[in-house]
Amino acid sequence: MNINWNSIRKEFPLLKEKYPVFGRGDFHGESIAYLDNAASTPMPLFLQKKFCEIFNKYYSNVHRGAHYFSIISTVKYEEARKIAMDFIGGDKKTHEIIFAYNTTDALNLAAHLIKNKKGIVLASEMEHHSNYLPYLRDNVVELFCVDEFGNIDYADLEKKLKKYDVKLVAVSGVSNVTGILSDIGLMAKLAHKYGAKILIDGAQALAHMPLDVKKYGIDFFAGAGHKMYAPGVAFLYAPRAILDEAESYRPGGGTINYVLPDEVNYSLSPERHEGGTPNIAGAIVLGEAMKWLKKIGMKNIRKHEMELFEYLVGELKKIPQVKIYPIRSNPAVRDADMSLVNRTSNGVYGDLNFEWHLGLVSFNIENIHHSLAVAILNYEAGAAIRNGCHCAHIYLKQLLKLNKKDIEKIKKILAKKQKGITETENLIIPGTLRASLGIFNNKKDVDKLIRGVKMIAEKKWKRDYIYENGAYKLRIK
Repeated sequence: MNINWNSIRKEFPLLKEKYPVFGRGDFHGESIAYLDNAASTPMPLFLQKKFCEIFNKYYSNVHRGAHYFSIISTVKYEEARKIAMDFIGGDKKTHEIIFAYNTTDALNLAAHLIKNKKGIVLASEMEHHSNYLPYLRDNVVELFCVDEFGNIDYADLEKKLKKYDVKLVAVSGVSNVTGILSDIGLMAKLAHKYGAKILIDGAQALAHMPLDVKKYGIDFFAGAGHKMYAPGVAFLYAPRAILDEAESYRPGGGTINYVLPDEVNYSLSPERHEGGTPNIAGAIVLGEAMKWLKKIGMKNIRKHEMELFEYLVGELKKIPQVKIYPIRSNPAVRDADMSLVNRTSNGVYGDLNFEWHLGLVSFNIENIHHSLAVAILNYEAGAAIRNGCHCAHIYLKQLLKLNKKDIEKIKKILAKKQKGITETENLIIPGTLRASLGIFNNKKDVDKLIRGVKMIAEKKWKRDYIYENGAYKLRIK
């Protein structure tokens, strides 16, 4: 299938907007290279129109009305649930899709569902805080390790599955810090071997690669629309039996069969856990986004993004002052039948194995703090990327090789963040720069970023910056 990627790019009006860029001397308006897709993806124009169409033509509450507007809204809302199930390759007979506000909310729902089960939760050191903190509230949580290069340590996972009575293994399908793919097929087999369920935080995988959760035996899977070109809505794929025996996650309107002064009879899932008015339009447009991506082909999208990723990493490696994290990715298992990975023709560049990556890279520029670098890239290069610890403090501690003394110093600074952090203190706070690719990106976007990184590495930026509580801003003369 011949995909016109330029035509797809034209669907994103955000990419046409002009912003002040000062890197060439005087101000001139310039479109921005948006390379922050791991945080949120922009919405294409046709989906924006779909969103508005819902409110203009039939929007009403679902499951509650006998009039046309409610009937149409309900049909389309439930159709979106079926589309999501199909998109991830879920098991319709045994599982259900529950809509949530965002991935964090979906993972909090998962933590709620298993809180009364016997056993502990195992989470990896790679996790985003959203796939770690929710379990701490009502569960005993142990961490299994990543290796010195940031990959999942599968041997340590099995060691801890043997050691503890584990009810759930919670792990990211793709790291939001490094883009490393986890071997979820292997981890599912290990979890099930020792009687545990497995949950995959699929937020970073959803828009970038083929998925087949039934094939790989995944019990829980969470994902969000705002990371796949749709509005802010999310979902949890979960076993129907567990959903139906758990207390309602959000009790209220729409979750019950009947209520008496001394008795409440709750509905079965999905209604049981979707109290109140949901994000109806968001769910419907999420379904439309999934249909669009499926039509383009997830294999095609992965190939397109990985070709750009190889180019991006190759150009970064040419800059001596740049350090990429991790410096090596080399999973312990490479059996295609045991992995989510849809292999491309890509090989290995240096020590980064592209078959086990998505189009996301974390790096730093020697002797330049990440918070200053990201500001210069924005104001003088027209490149929008992310900086910081990416809501993954435990993982960054491992990647950046922080010692106990470093951590104690950082803790004291961060503990008073709301009161204000001085510029000197800010320079102590670790982090990385992160560039993440999407369906609309092209080589020109990468080139714009690389020009900016070179400019910073050679200390050739032209403007002055002022520090304000954790961030640098352009000094307006």
